Amino acid sequence: MIVNVHERAIPVPPQQLGDMLETLGTVRDEIWHSDLVQPIALNNGLQVGSRGGHGPVRYTVVEHTPCRFIRFRFEPGVGLVGHHWFEVVESADPESGAPRTVLRHTIKARPTLWGRISWPLLIRPIHEGAVQDMLDHIERTVTGTANRGKPTTRWARWLAPRLRRRHVTRRRIDPGPLLSSALEPTAAGDSYATPLLPSDSVDPAAWARVLLGGTTRLRRLHDALAGPAPDPATGFPVLATAEDELVLGLDLRHLSLRIGVRVVDSRVRLTTTVRAHSRAGALRWAVLRRLYPSAVRHTMATAPAVADRAGTALSR
Repeated sequence: MIVNVHERAIPVPPQQLGDMLETLGTVRDEIWHSDLVQPIALNNGLQVGSRGGHGPVRYTVVEHTPCRFIRFRFEPGVGLVGHHWFEVVESADPESGAPRTVLRHTIKARPTLWGRISWPLLIRPIHEGAVQDMLDHIERTVTGTANRGKPTTRWARWLAPRLRRRHVTRRRIDPGPLLSSALEPTAAGDSYATPLLPSDSVDPAAWARVLLGGTTRLRRLHDALAGPAPDPATGFPVLATAEDELVLGLDLRHLSLRIGVRVVDSRVRLTTTVRAHSRAGALRWAVLRRLYPSAVRHTMATAPAVADRAGTALSR
């Protein structure tokens, strides 16, 4: 049986940490802050029965006492059969007796055959670093300083980016104002979104460079659809830009292509629309459209932490 506990005693009232706990998994999450793991996403908030997780680690909410306790059950495939939970506990300083509050995270689970291998080598090093990152963030937020016991291991820092995959979801096409004005009534397309990591930029131009520049799968697919892209940085000319949205596009003989990159509600959304002007254009899109979902999902899921042009993340 695996029992893994991390906690931090912070000299603040329980209600203050409890209020922070209630933001877990929301767009204003004040708990889940670490670049070692993906953001947590839940399909129905903290309600019992809500399902989600972070990246490939999936779980379900099975118990929730507001501002005090939240417990999740691991879903099959994680390598662990059991639960993990956060709890807020009233406490007192053992020397001075001054009141304080303990925020504690616990894993109690039985490892499967795969878990016996993955827990010590892969999961535990990253988990322990990530939870300490979160406790650092919480303590620094409420007191201005963080008292971490030990740093994240070099192994975890090396391993995490190689295992971390962003959670990508297909969304209904809901373009921002700029892309809406650029859409044509008969255009077909698709839209995908992924939560931002704590260090990610909120600049849509930075995201366009990462998703559409270089040699990503998505860039290669767009080149196959519309020919070699004229802009090596973002793939296609920028047609319109705003603080939270960027629209790129190209008009060719056989088809018109519009790509919207929008950062809103702590997520980046990539929307692609195509309008064919001829049978040749329609045929090209019909063939490549079958490859589009896997190309987008792979490109977004494997995207590194996205910084702005100066190389630093923008605050949100």
